[in-house]
Amino acid sequence: MWSMVAAMQAAVTPLPAGVENDLKCMTAISLAAPTMPADRQDAMAAGMMYFLGRIDHAVPTLDFVGQMKRLIAQPDGEARLRDELPRCSAMLRDRSAALTGSPPAPGEPRKP
Repeated sequence: MWSMVAAMQAAVTPLPAGVENDLKCMTAISLAAPTMPADRQDAMAAGMMYFLGRIDHAVPTLDFVGQMKRLIAQPDGEARLRDELPRCSAMLRDRSAALTGSPPAPGEPRKP
């Protein structure tokens, strides 16, 4: 019985805004990926893993599938999620750009 109460509580407890936004990105990518050209599939998978890692770090017990279904099932869910793609893509571009610089020399502090 307690597990049922805990599950019901988890379903109604809102996620932190940052986690919700990352979940929207992950779900939007999952919706867009099947229609992307084959040469973009690896990038889509990498984007999914980036957001999955961020979410898993913040909420390790999150029911990803259930939460993604929740977002899709909202009124105009798929369209609203596809509208998130430019924001999500910008985040991924920013992180990718941070990786293209030269690594710091030993003992040199990392730039934020």
